[in-house]
Amino acid sequence: VLDSRNIEVATLHDELEFLESFVFLQKIRFGDNLNVQIDLEKNTTSYVLPLSLQILMENAIKHNVVSEANPLNIQLGLQGDYLVFKNKIKRKKSMDVGTGIGLENIKMRYKYLTEYPVIIHQENEEFIVKLPILTALP
Repeated sequence: VLDSRNIEVATLHDELEFLESFVFLQKIRFGDNLNVQIDLEKNTTSYVLPLSLQILMENAIKHNVVSEANPLNIQLGLQGDYLVFKNKIKRKKSMDVGTGIGLENIKMRYKYLTEYPVIIHQENEEFIVKLPILTALP
């Protein structure tokens, strides 16, 4: 985290490595109640915002039930020029409404780097975030 605070973009390879470490720690906490499927190749020619994948993972865990009765399933894959992060919506009952700061931060940082928007929407009881993959350094 400290290494990434001074960079504008990170390789997809480095972000996926970091995300795997983060997921490993979360699996210690949640066990089989958290399932993360990553269908991406780690490459060093594509770029994303540093910590963006971790923010999305934290957001999913914060806003959804993660239990034996309701395991949280998260998928990360590729769709065209976008990285697609999605999870089934299983909202916690006793939770304060989020401020949206994490998602807004990601949107604004991407807006600074590319003309392609971050896409955030819900469909079929899934929360979906699509991040543009950057192919050149700013």
